[in-house]
Amino acid sequence: MDFKGKNAMVTGGAQGLGLECVRRLADAGARVVIVDLNREAGERAAAALRDQGSKALALGCDVADSAAVAAMVADATAAWGGIDVLINSAGVSCPRDFLDTREEDMDLLYRINIKGTFLPSQQVARHMVQTQRGGSIVNISSVQAVVATEHAAYGMSKAAVGGLTRSMAMSLAPHRIRVNAVGAGTMKTPMLQAGIATNPAMEQALLARTPLGRFAEPSEMANVACFLASEEASFMTGQTVYVDGGRLAQNFSVPALRPA
Repeated sequence: MDFKGKNAMVTGGAQGLGLECVRRLADAGARVVIVDLNREAGERAAAALRDQGSKALALGCDVADSAAVAAMVADATAAWGGIDVLINSAGVSCPRDFLDTREEDMDLLYRINIKGTFLPSQQVARHMVQTQRGGSIVNISSVQAVVATEHAAYGMSKAAVGGLTRSMAMSLAPHRIRVNAVGAGTMKTPMLQAGIATNPAMEQALLARTPLGRFAEPSEMANVACFLASEEASFMTGQTVYVDGGRLAQNFSVPALRPA
């Protein structure tokens, strides 16, 4: 993948999957804008990239605040002259059973996962249309958008991201702006590792539903997100690519009967 001469923005870019996307884009030659509510973490990530010879800028922003997003996009375009790629990686989870989910959980998931994808996408797309530069937007969804779990509110929010991805793709196609999504499976993140540390049975339960028998590295998700953003995926739009270790292909399996 070649992003030389391209300007890329990643929300939630100071850590986790977002940071892996930032690194992958920078390695491929992009100038990167790291957007994160934690401005200090974003600055540290940007400084590390600059030390390696990449061009990186960090901007603090609440992606669910329309005024803050508008100001952030204005700052980014003023700094780099435009935006060619947006990856919406900012998101939150809610590991609560349906019966235990609170109204404030619903509000947070809507605010960050849905509104926090919509607002940056709209502002960046408006810029792309005004400058007639085309571009690519990649959203982060989840297998839980299509596979039911007890975490109903989270799955609902990611299903909404899938619907938003398709609608954006249709609206923006005449402007040469492609919109796709990555449907993430279970990733090896600090949050997951902390959960396994307190509940060892969780690891076996999660691995039992994943035919490849392991958790994804965030870099593996980032590789697919950056592919979708690249010219190598130039005829793809409106799609969600599931990177799930085979979970969606699996109908039913009994872990004890699986070959060693």
